[in-house]
Amino acid sequence: MVYEVVAQLLSDSLVCDPEQITASSGLQTDLGLGEDDVVEILQAAADEFSFSWSTRDVEEIATVGDLVSYIEGRL
Repeated sequence: MVYEVVAQLLSDSLVCDPEQITASSGLQTDLGLGEDDVVEILQAAADEFSFSWSTRDVEEIATVGDLVSYIEGRL
């Protein structure tokens, strides 16, 4: 469920088909997101799943899979 929500948030932000997003997609390298974009996605996920996070953690999140794991670790 977390993966599906993250893929939808990313596809909404990027205006692309969620099926184009994979767990191994690099947030910056493949999807072209900047750090501010990652922060926005992370905040949207935090609102959706009601968890807290730290901006310093953003540097450790490189792929969609990393983002999903990060979120799952806080639920």
